[in-house]
Amino acid sequence: MIYSILVVRYNGELNINTDEVKSTQWIHWKNWLQQIETSSNLYSQWCIEESYIPERSKIFKEWLSQINSYPPKSNETDFF
Repeated sequence: MIYSILVVRYNGELNINTDEVKSTQWIHWKNWLQQIETSSNLYSQWCIEESYIPERSKIFKEWLSQINSYPPKSNETDFF
């Protein structure tokens, strides 16, 4: 089950602590929202509820509209 979602812009290599993080995935935000709708049994209720909070944010929507590629180019990283 997924318990949290991290949405950031990062310029560098990902250094994942495998004791803390089981997996990561590049996914466009709109695809993520579709995925939690169609496969809700894979995610905690908290994760699903938290996923809709950014949708109410004007700043988040503006930021999201500037992202053009997934996975990002090597010099820009958007991690979800």
